[in-house]
Amino acid sequence: MTCKKCGANIDEKTKTCLCCGTKAASGKSKTWMWVLGWIFIFPLPLTLLLMRKKSMNNGVKYGVLGAAWGFFLIVFAGAASGSSDPNVAGAQQPVVVAQQEQTGAATAEQKQAVAQNNAIELKATEAQKELVRGMPNKANDEDQEATERAAAEAALASRQAAEQAAIQASKEAAERIVAEMEAAKAAELAAIQAEKEAAEKAAEESRQAAEQAAIQASIGTAEKAAEASRQAAEKAAEESRLAAEKAAEESRLAAEKAAEESRLAAEAAEKERIASEAEAARLAEEARKAEEARLAEEARLAAERAAAEAQLSKGNNGGSGGGNNNFNTYDNPEQQQTNAKWVLNTNPKRMKIHYPTCSDVKKISPENYATSNESLASLKQQGYSACGHCKPK
Repeated sequence: MTCKKCGANIDEKTKTCLCCGTKAASGKSKTWMWVLGWIFIFPLPLTLLLMRKKSMNNGVKYGVLGAAWGFFLIVFAGAASGSSDPNVAGAQQPVVVAQQEQTGAATAEQKQAVAQNNAIELKATEAQKELVRGMPNKANDEDQEATERAAAEAALASRQAAEQAAIQASKEAAERIVAEMEAAKAAELAAIQAEKEAAEKAAEESRQAAEQAAIQASIGTAEKAAEASRQAAEKAAEESRLAAEKAAEESRLAAEKAAEESRLAAEAAEKERIASEAEAARLAEEARKAEEARLAEEARLAAERAAAEAQLSKGNNGGSGGGNNNFNTYDNPEQQQTNAKWVLNTNPKRMKIHYPTCSDVKKISPENYATSNESLASLKQQGYSACGHCKPK
């Protein structure tokens, strides 16, 4: 087994490190635990990361994965084969773990350094065992203990030198792997660029070939296209001429029809004018006759009214109360100048409703004169009646 403090080999019988005096913990080495840990710490995550990296060249990707898994299997096989001897396995484990922590790829330099380190450790372990077996008592002889300590220090120095060599070899191997990956990436980029340039060149050549073919085809079909265009133009011109003649004929017929319709309309309008004039003359004659009849009727009524008033005035006493019965005595045209709707004759014997323009308004005595804007029905309810001359409505 190995001392956890200084890394020196410890005999299972002594249980104490001869270099630093640290007591070793008892128990078997749990190789399966660190193997399981390395599976999840190193190989599997590396595999997932590389498989997801689409930009990396497949050859480089699978080469790195193969190297990583090969290194892991070599380490696992070495640990399994050395687990039967706890002292030897304990001496080899720190070197192997240090190598695994520094690089993820197995190289020839690493294997050689590991082999040298294992050989040195094995010789140191055998020397310690021989010294321990030759001692009659472990606390008996101080010189022998110093010798063992010196042997342990020499073994530790040898182991550290081997570790440094392994670390350096691992570092160089890692640098080489990185350089190879960069070279592979550069080669991949160069290949992509070359493919792109080749594709562009092929496209340009194809375009030029298509242009040449199109030019040849256009030269061959230009005359056919010109002939077809000429025939189409002649056909279109002929169709346009026929359409123009047809349109001209239709326009002439439409003009003649419109002229005939205009003539008929003019004749109908003349007939309507003559009929309208005749009707207007007839209506004017009827209006004249109606006006003459109205005037005659007004004259008759005026005469009858004058006669009635004269009869009435004769029946009164010498003009007493004449303020109420002298209808023909007054002539006041200013009584017609009113904005009221109605003019009233308030004489209790008459009680008439007139339009302000009625000719009888100027004959009303001032004391019987009144105006009103009430409705005709309201005035009639008060005892007034409509004038027979102006006939208010």
